Amino acid sequence: MNIVFSLSYDPKSHCGVGDYTEKLAEALGTLGVRAEIDRKPNWSIRRLGSLRRVFTEEDSIVHLQYPTLNMGSSLTPAMLPLVCPKSRLFTTFHEFHVFNPLRRLAFLSKAIVGSNLIFTNENERRYFQRFFATYRGTASVISIGNNIPDGVQQQKRRRDRMIYFGQIYEYKGIEDFIDTVRLLRAQNNNLPCAIIGALGNANTPIAKLILKMAGTLDIELKFNLSTEAVADELNTSNIALLPFPDGISDKRGSALACLEHGLTVISKHSNKTPSWLAQTTYSMTQPADAVSTINALLNGSYPACPAPEVLSAELVKRKWPNIAKQHLDLYEASLRKARAHG
Repeated sequence: MNIVFSLSYDPKSHCGVGDYTEKLAEALGTLGVRAEIDRKPNWSIRRLGSLRRVFTEEDSIVHLQYPTLNMGSSLTPAMLPLVCPKSRLFTTFHEFHVFNPLRRLAFLSKAIVGSNLIFTNENERRYFQRFFATYRGTASVISIGNNIPDGVQQQKRRRDRMIYFGQIYEYKGIEDFIDTVRLLRAQNNNLPCAIIGALGNANTPIAKLILKMAGTLDIELKFNLSTEAVADELNTSNIALLPFPDGISDKRGSALACLEHGLTVISKHSNKTPSWLAQTTYSMTQPADAVSTINALLNGSYPACPAPEVLSAELVKRKWPNIAKQHLDLYEASLRKARAHG
């Protein structure tokens, strides 16, 4: 079997979907599957033609990963079902809900023609099925995995330190992180704090706010680190404050990485928060709540993880070998079905 993952991806962009695809291709390789990544800076009709030629090889599959930071405005990916056999075309929608109406309608071909769709969480699948109520193809859910390597010294120099970890963009809750640090400092709490993430544009309002407040509140800034360096930062911290405005959910790779590396995670809970994350993370609604939880963790009143058995079981499901096996099962099932129908 030959899998060709297709996406628009610039390695310099620190795109989570690109990192996810690399990990998935690597994990499939360990299962004996030939997996390659078709990276192009943009989409075009010519690119559709090159992907169509992939199907001249028996048991070959094209798997579109969508969207990515570098996808641009092209709607060409939505035309893939018109040039590729539906049994050998897969699409993973990482964040369908953020598409504008035109982009959603462009994927109407998938809803009519039928395809093999994968979503990274149940909320995204339900959103798609509400929008395309007539869709009759396969719509599976496969959770994301941890893009940050565990490292060989996970317990090295573990100390009291609170971090924010993730991409540095608006609407990530970073303002709440800063306000929480401000409240801690007002209590004369000198807990080391750091913001760790990928910073693309230092001129955005959120980047300017971070740069302005870091010195005032004694916040370390760790931008654009290698994955190995990020792993070291996670392994030497014990609390992650990730106050996502819409609530922690299965799509939050940064939260998964923190949990995988043994940090206590404090975040907002919402109707998008699955049961396992509600059980294994601490809830907050505003910075004052976070401060209370942080103080309770530091003085030992709260355990590092509210439900360690649940966390352990859920993390096993999200290991890359398991994720790769779930993909392989879907690929093989689709090919078998196609052969059975001639």
